[in-house]
Amino acid sequence: MEENKKTIDVADCLSILKRYLILFIVLAVVAGGLMAFYQSVSYQPRYRSTASLYLLNKDSGDGTTEGIYNNYVLSNRLLPDCREILTRPSVLKPVADELGYNVSRGMISVSSPSDEEYTCIIDIVVTTDSPQKSYDIAAAVCKYGAIEIPRITEGGQVNIMKAAEIETSPVNSRFSASKILLAAVGVPALVYVFLIILRIFNDRINNTTDAQSQLDLSVLGVIPNLNGDHRKKKYGKKRGYGKYAPYGPYGPYHQNPANRSHE
Repeated sequence: MEENKKTIDVADCLSILKRYLILFIVLAVVAGGLMAFYQSVSYQPRYRSTASLYLLNKDSGDGTTEGIYNNYVLSNRLLPDCREILTRPSVLKPVADELGYNVSRGMISVSSPSDEEYTCIIDIVVTTDSPQKSYDIAAAVCKYGAIEIPRITEGGQVNIMKAAEIETSPVNSRFSASKILLAAVGVPALVYVFLIILRIFNDRINNTTDAQSQLDLSVLGVIPNLNGDHRKKKYGKKRGYGKYAPYGPYGPYHQNPANRSHE
């Protein structure tokens, strides 16, 4: 089987882009509009409530500066375990039983300030589909966390540093500009790649360049199509030799040679 010798260069890619530019623009507008419509229909607002706890070891030691510092360091080392306790069933189950909500670990994000090496702060962020629900869960996690952490660590003291608040503004946007842009650019790009692949695997001979490259022939000349209907061609309708042109097979001069005397 003879291999396809047809290749494609930058000029061919630009010609495809120029030829189908209107199509690409239409695809971009339609794809971006459909993505925006989908986001509008499927949009579900999410609301967030935040609270903060402060962990401190109850054992003050001898009251010296060194003793206080050691307690501070101990509290900091207990911080990872305390954050884990806040998302365990020992805290989440009492919260769910009290509120009557289906409380899952995925609703709650627990972290500490990352820019401080020694910190005893625990930030609690609750995100749900209701501002009241987010507030209730955040407040209840603080409440039961302040009970469970001292019980489990046997010495840690937890204070509410920042109480939970109701935030009525959703944290997620109805429209995502990045997704709309991705759809508007991605769909035309895929079609463009598909057209390039079609051009590469198209073994039809469309012009003299294809004949020279695929058949290894030397083109000596081109026979004009006298029946062509292309206005811009040399022997087309504009020059008088088209199908319905004056000198064409259906033209007035061909049907009635006497008309030629008028010229």
